[in-house]
Amino acid sequence: MKYLYTLSIESLLLLRVAFDDKNDVCDLHQDVMDLYLFPERLDESYTDEWRAYVRRVLAKASISEALLMQIMAGEHAQDSDTSIYLKAKLTEAKPTYLALLTVLQKVQQQQSSQNVHSINTPLHKWLEWAIS
Repeated sequence: MKYLYTLSIESLLLLRVAFDDKNDVCDLHQDVMDLYLFPERLDESYTDEWRAYVRRVLAKASISEALLMQIMAGEHAQDSDTSIYLKAKLTEAKPTYLALLTVLQKVQQQQSSQNVHSINTPLHKWLEWAIS
Protein backbone atom coordinates (compact mmCIF):
# COMPACT_ATOMS: atom_id res chain seq x y z
CA MET A 1 0.00 0.00 0.00
CA LYS A 2 1.83 3.03 -1.23
CA TYR A 3 -0.74 5.44 0.19
CA LEU A 4 0.34 4.62 3.75
CA TYR A 5 3.85 5.86 2.92
CA THR A 6 2.46 9.29 2.05
CA LEU A 7 0.69 9.78 5.38
CA SER A 8 2.05 11.97 8.14
CA ILE A 9 2.90 10.50 11.54
CA GLU A 10 -0.27 12.15 12.87
CA SER A 11 -2.44 10.40 10.29
CA LEU A 12 -0.73 7.10 10.99
CA LEU A 13 -1.40 7.60 14.69
CA LEU A 14 -5.10 8.18 13.95
CA LEU A 15 -5.30 4.96 11.97
CA ARG A 16 -3.30 3.06 14.57
CA VAL A 17 -5.64 4.26 17.33
CA ALA A 18 -8.72 3.50 15.23
CA PHE A 19 -7.67 -0.10 14.66
CA ASP A 20 -6.09 -0.70 18.06
CA ASP A 21 -6.82 -4.13 19.48
CA LYS A 22 -7.11 -3.96 23.26
CA ASN A 23 -5.99 -7.61 23.49
CA ASP A 24 -2.87 -7.01 21.43
CA VAL A 25 0.56 -7.58 22.96
CA CYS A 26 1.48 -3.97 22.20
CA ASP A 27 0.02 -1.28 24.46
CA LEU A 28 -0.33 1.73 22.18
CA HIS A 29 -1.01 4.19 24.98
CA GLN A 30 2.14 3.09 26.81
CA ASP A 31 4.17 3.22 23.59
CA VAL A 32 3.20 6.84 23.02
CA MET A 33 3.87 7.75 26.67
CA ASP A 34 7.30 6.13 26.34
CA LEU A 35 8.15 8.81 23.79
CA TYR A 36 8.85 11.13 26.69
CA LEU A 37 11.71 8.82 27.69
CA PHE A 38 12.70 7.51 24.25
CA PRO A 39 11.82 10.20 21.68
CA GLU A 40 14.04 8.60 19.06
CA ARG A 41 11.47 5.82 18.68
CA LEU A 42 9.20 8.22 16.86
CA ASP A 43 11.57 8.41 13.89
CA GLU A 44 13.37 5.10 14.23
CA SER A 45 10.61 2.56 14.76
CA TYR A 46 7.08 3.77 15.44
CA THR A 47 6.38 5.04 11.95
CA ASP A 48 7.21 1.67 10.37
CA GLU A 49 5.49 -0.30 13.15
CA TRP A 50 2.28 1.70 12.87
CA ARG A 51 2.31 1.50 9.07
CA ALA A 52 2.74 -2.30 9.19
CA TYR A 53 0.02 -2.65 11.83
CA VAL A 54 -2.46 -0.60 9.80
CA ARG A 55 -1.56 -2.46 6.61
CA ARG A 56 -2.34 -5.83 8.26
CA VAL A 57 -5.65 -4.60 9.67
CA LEU A 58 -6.74 -3.15 6.34
CA ALA A 59 -5.89 -6.40 4.57
CA LYS A 60 -7.83 -8.47 7.12
CA ALA A 61 -10.84 -6.15 6.86
CA SER A 62 -10.61 -6.06 3.03
CA ILE A 63 -10.41 -2.27 2.99
CA SER A 64 -8.92 -0.96 -0.22
CA GLU A 65 -6.27 1.70 -0.39
CA ALA A 66 -8.52 3.79 -2.64
CA LEU A 67 -11.35 3.78 -0.08
CA LEU A 68 -8.99 4.66 2.74
CA MET A 69 -7.58 7.51 0.65
CA GLN A 70 -11.07 8.88 -0.06
CA ILE A 71 -12.16 8.79 3.56
CA MET A 72 -8.90 10.24 4.90
CA ALA A 73 -9.17 13.08 2.36
CA GLY A 74 -12.71 13.80 3.55
CA GLU A 75 -14.21 12.98 0.19
CA HIS A 76 -17.63 11.42 -0.04
CA ALA A 77 -17.18 7.69 -0.39
CA GLN A 78 -19.86 5.36 -1.62
CA ASP A 79 -21.89 4.20 1.39
CA SER A 80 -20.91 0.57 1.59
CA ASP A 81 -20.55 -1.53 4.72
CA THR A 82 -16.80 -1.10 4.52
CA SER A 83 -16.87 2.68 4.26
CA ILE A 84 -19.41 2.95 7.09
CA TYR A 85 -17.21 0.66 9.23
CA LEU A 86 -14.10 2.71 8.49
CA LYS A 87 -15.80 6.04 9.20
CA ALA A 88 -17.16 4.68 12.48
CA LYS A 89 -13.73 3.44 13.57
CA LEU A 90 -12.14 6.82 12.82
CA THR A 91 -14.89 8.73 14.65
CA GLU A 92 -14.65 6.38 17.64
CA ALA A 93 -10.89 6.92 17.82
CA LYS A 94 -11.02 10.73 17.98
CA PRO A 95 -10.95 11.24 21.81
CA THR A 96 -8.06 8.83 22.35
CA TYR A 97 -6.28 10.13 19.27
CA LEU A 98 -6.48 13.76 20.46
CA ALA A 99 -5.02 12.82 23.86
CA LEU A 100 -2.14 10.89 22.29
CA LEU A 101 -1.63 13.56 19.64
CA THR A 102 -0.79 16.06 22.37
CA VAL A 103 2.06 13.83 23.54
CA LEU A 104 3.24 13.27 19.98
CA GLN A 105 3.30 17.00 19.26
CA LYS A 106 5.20 17.79 22.46
CA VAL A 107 7.83 15.21 21.59
CA GLN A 108 8.10 16.52 18.03
CA GLN A 109 8.50 20.04 19.37
CA GLN A 110 11.27 18.92 21.71
CA GLN A 111 12.99 16.99 18.93
CA SER A 112 13.04 20.00 16.63
CA SER A 113 14.10 22.50 19.28
CA GLN A 114 17.55 24.02 18.95
CA ASN A 115 18.24 24.06 22.67
CA VAL A 116 17.29 20.46 23.49
CA HIS A 117 19.91 17.74 23.17
CA SER A 118 19.70 14.07 24.00
CA ILE A 119 21.88 12.80 26.81
CA ASN A 120 23.43 9.42 26.27
CA THR A 121 23.54 7.73 29.65
CA PRO A 122 25.97 4.87 30.30
CA LEU A 123 23.04 2.45 30.00
CA HIS A 124 22.07 3.96 26.63
CA LYS A 125 25.65 3.67 25.38
CA TRP A 126 25.86 0.07 26.58
CA LEU A 127 22.57 -0.81 24.84
CA GLU A 128 23.78 0.74 21.59
CA TRP A 129 27.02 -1.23 21.89
CA ALA A 130 25.12 -4.46 22.65
CA ILE A 131 22.79 -4.02 19.69
CA SER A 132 25.54 -3.24 17.17
